[in-house]
Amino acid sequence: GFVYTQPEDGWIQKPQKAAYEKFLQKCNKQPEQVIFIDDKQINIDAAQAMGFHTIHFTSPEQLQKDLIPYTTGMEHSLTAQQAAH
Repeated sequence: GFVYTQPEDGWIQKPQKAAYEKFLQKCNKQPEQVIFIDDKQINIDAAQAMGFHTIHFTSPEQLQKDLIPYTTGMEHSLTAQQAAH
């Protein structure tokens, strides 16, 4: 998911805590349920402070590698959910 900054919300943006809270509310998620990917360390630091999983983007190849632990866990989780049904 994603959110846009708007005049109605006072133009909040990363790394303001309110921007991350807006995203969580819109997507109905908790920080630990989100993988936050960004190319700016200041935004990564703010997301980590709130409890998000984070990946500091430097290249597509690096991102693909850094996502492996998350996708492997998701595949396992999906398999377990399917088996339960």
